[in-house]
Amino acid sequence: MGYAGQISLGHAAFYGIAAYATAIATTRFSLPVPVGMGIGIVLTTIIAWIVAVPTLKLKGHYLAMATLGFGIIVAIVFNEAVDWTGGPSGYVGIPPLAFGDYAVDTDRRFYNLMVVVLALVVLVARNLMASRTGRASAGPARQRKGGRQSSASTSPPTSASFSCSRPLWPG
Repeated sequence: MGYAGQISLGHAAFYGIAAYATAIATTRFSLPVPVGMGIGIVLTTIIAWIVAVPTLKLKGHYLAMATLGFGIIVAIVFNEAVDWTGGPSGYVGIPPLAFGDYAVDTDRRFYNLMVVVLALVVLVARNLMASRTGRASAGPARQRKGGRQSSASTSPPTSASFSCSRPLWPG
């Protein structure tokens, strides 16, 4: 259960969309890896917002089943779109992530990068949870009746948390 009280089982689909968008941007369009990653994050956020609009009207197990179904559909599309994704064999030829002359091409460098990224994501998530928007997103999860009895709309913050968390955070 996430911070906003939602159960989503479609995380792999959103990670896959970002990964394939990055791979396609870097190999077919010869863009630098950081630019491709930015494209993947933006595309995933847009798709997550589109998925969030109808599915967040569902509650409980129905929301979980809808996101699971989305994940299955995306997996089928990835397997069938052989020209774009490589199908079941996967995508080859992705260049290593590089920042100028510093290439993330060893396990040690990848680990160091992930420690920095994790620290930044935790910092942003903690600040977001302490902000007004974060408290509005958590309101429906913590006090369903209170959220409904007040005239405050909880749909926009909940949709935003669903959309923004998909490319960045698994919960």
